[in-house]
Amino acid sequence: MVSSQRDKQQPLPFRLKGTAESLVLRGREAELRTIASAIGDDHDLLVAGPPGSGRHFLVKVAATHGVGLSFLSFEVDCLQASNTRSFVELLCKAIDSSKVLTVQEQRATMQTWLNSQDAQILWIHDETGKLNLQLDETSPLELELALETILQFMQELAEKLCQRILIFFRNFTHTHAWETDETWELRLRLRIKELPDVLYVLIGTIGELEDDMHRLSTQSKDSEVHELRQSLKKLYESGELQAVKLGPLGNEYLASFADTALAEAKLMFNPLDGSLDTFLNIVDGSFGDAVLLIDRLIARQDEYPEKTDDMRQIRVEQLSEVAKYWLEEQQAVYETILLMLPPRQAKLLTCLALDPTDKPHSRSYIERHNLYKGGAIQGALLGLKKKGLLYNVHKGVYKFTLPLLRLWIHWRNSPQVPIQNYFNHG
Repeated sequence: MVSSQRDKQQPLPFRLKGTAESLVLRGREAELRTIASAIGDDHDLLVAGPPGSGRHFLVKVAATHGVGLSFLSFEVDCLQASNTRSFVELLCKAIDSSKVLTVQEQRATMQTWLNSQDAQILWIHDETGKLNLQLDETSPLELELALETILQFMQELAEKLCQRILIFFRNFTHTHAWETDETWELRLRLRIKELPDVLYVLIGTIGELEDDMHRLSTQSKDSEVHELRQSLKKLYESGELQAVKLGPLGNEYLASFADTALAEAKLMFNPLDGSLDTFLNIVDGSFGDAVLLIDRLIARQDEYPEKTDDMRQIRVEQLSEVAKYWLEEQQAVYETILLMLPPRQAKLLTCLALDPTDKPHSRSYIERHNLYKGGAIQGALLGLKKKGLLYNVHKGVYKFTLPLLRLWIHWRNSPQVPIQNYFNHG
């Protein structure tokens, strides 16, 4: 439900490139070491966290700088697939977009390999290097053969180019929406595991990671499905499939980032009016939101009063104004999110934004907000987690994956109240 657009590997805002790309790693050193170790040991990855937490960026940095090997990456957003055929086509497009076949010699070598295969379902256009796909749309066997050929094609590419290949799958659980038989998805992951130079990285939410691990631990009536689940579960347990959770960043790291990025633009938060604390409350551990907000503050640097040492100060009122402009721009998006939720989930999400608690099941909280009792609260929480709107920091404590959505709910409820006052409840 949460849009994946922000979390795609877009360039950082132009004003922040020098600072943000170095500071994004602060506070993530342990996760970076884990990811680098996994890639170095040829282990597949599931990297989970809220949008803007740097899931994709950390893997790229770990592969490029932490392992010391050459990698070629392919990007696949499973939201764009509506069936198995379109998923296979996305894999072809991922190879095309990497531009790896633009060199004529490479193209000719790979065309020779394709010609040697029994099933001529793929070919390379001589002029553009585009990888074309021809399939019998009604034949599951052809689709399975096409998928196997593409995976073998990637392995062959890796060997010819003397590189390893990383396949990034975003929104991978979306495949469950159109593929009711999970054997296809499980076989795909196990097949990639068998390829010596091809690794996959599932980019998802913490809720999706928890769901994946729970599913693999659940007994299935289908013996084939159960066997495949057990095989993947063993990979988790042995560390050959490494799960990495990216929680919220600590305030000390975000404060350091904000101070450094602003200083490069000769800006600073007013040290006396609580503007830094308000900034940290707004972004609530999200590096992505911190980058977005700092970039917008820098864009308006000529509007801030000057200090004697030539550093312009940002007052809390100016920070609030910039944040409100962003909320107004995104209002239609946030309204749509709430409108698409079942009433119980929408009400609970609103309550958690306006009145945060680590005990949403408590009698006092339920009575104060006139919420449904018993299992209805737990069901709503699970629903919000599955949709990627909430995640567990630790047992019983939930955070918004989109802190600016939480802020927008405040603003919609009390538009005349200064933003810094939204957080006075602690």
